[in-house]
Amino acid sequence: MVRRLTRRSILGAFGAGLGTLALGPQSVTATASDERFLIDTRSTDPVLGDARVVHDLDAIDALVIETADPSGIDVRHAPEVSFDLELPVTTQELGATPAGIDELSDLQWDKQSQRVADAHGVTDGDDTRVAVIDTGVAPGHPDLRHAVDAGRSRNFTDDGGDFTDVMGHGTHVSGIIAGGDRSGRGVLGTAPATDLVACRVFSGRGTARFGAILAAMVYSARIGVDAVNMSLGAYPLPLADTDVQFLLDLLNRATTVGRQHDTVFVAAAGNAGVDLDADGLVVSLPTEAANVVTVSATGPIGFRWDDEGDDDDPLDDLTSPPSEPAYYTNYGERAIDVSAPGGNVDRDAMDTDRRWFYDLVFSSLPDGYGWLAGTSMAAPQVTAAAALVRSRYPDLDALGVRRHLRATADGASAQQYHGDGHLDTYAAVTKEVDFSTD
Repeated sequence: MVRRLTRRSILGAFGAGLGTLALGPQSVTATASDERFLIDTRSTDPVLGDARVVHDLDAIDALVIETADPSGIDVRHAPEVSFDLELPVTTQELGATPAGIDELSDLQWDKQSQRVADAHGVTDGDDTRVAVIDTGVAPGHPDLRHAVDAGRSRNFTDDGGDFTDVMGHGTHVSGIIAGGDRSGRGVLGTAPATDLVACRVFSGRGTARFGAILAAMVYSARIGVDAVNMSLGAYPLPLADTDVQFLLDLLNRATTVGRQHDTVFVAAAGNAGVDLDADGLVVSLPTEAANVVTVSATGPIGFRWDDEGDDDDPLDDLTSPPSEPAYYTNYGERAIDVSAPGGNVDRDAMDTDRRWFYDLVFSSLPDGYGWLAGTSMAAPQVTAAAALVRSRYPDLDALGVRRHLRATADGASAQQYHGDGHLDTYAAVTKEVDFSTD
């Protein structure tokens, strides 16, 4: 079953202004939670009274508390992230294959352009662990049940549920990383042999608190995760705001803990189509925290629009390549580390019978499969590549993995969109890099 969307519904979901949703639930507004607060225990020894400690973040000298009366306590507001639930997605039921397609993996232009199948001849991510800080994961999905580490997965909200996906976004991201069905009935992830730890920070109402995100980041580092995917974020946040400055400081502390545990943090750049370098008065978080690999999105136009799936190489028929910057992606030469496949859209094709949605990223959803696009889909390509690098070169520390990914990226002239280049997964596991002369 394929559910088609109209141009109006798609454009309504994309949004056009700052702080609105664009091509997937990643770059969004943040609001302060009236009863959740952050406390810096480095500078104060708070008397909490009736306040409830939600997260004891001792590793970064902070607390997340809940109280109706914060008077007398030196607190900062704990922002929460929310996103629009209207997604640009067409869905596919489990087991159904679109007409003209022999295998669902044929729909994965992202894996084809990254030569992921060839990279698996070197490593498929064995002996690595990846955390996905997101909406959870569907542990029973046939393409993910081999990978999900249920014992280590956690729910960092207090909604009473477990780590099971409440919205679908985290399952889509997880399939990009660890999808493992090589039979043709499902999708293939870049690192299918990795252990996947689901860290659910979003509730069913579509919000995530930064306190929960911080707790998930610290937890991931402490359990020895090799790479953490954060396809979430808030933009624009006023840099002059003291609460925002404090939040940035806590995020920097969390990523420092990650670096101490050799954990690589990967974040989506956001989908507002803005130059992050030029916005000196506002900040995107956690994208612009220290020790984070920031990923912009690229995508093709024309993938399998007209053929029946019988071409030798459908990537040869594209009107624009998979490395083309997506129109919605945030950018900035200083802000972006690498670009990666996140999907693109020809908006003029949406009211036609052409398969414009094939240019989105095809991956798993809780009830089957579907197409989504955004820097949310680009970040897990890099997270999974980091797992491959760690598997291939186990002696590399977190900084070494980050440098290796940048050094093996396919250099691009438009550095404001690509940073050090476009992700090259195959080169990342086959190219030796010598940093001794740096």
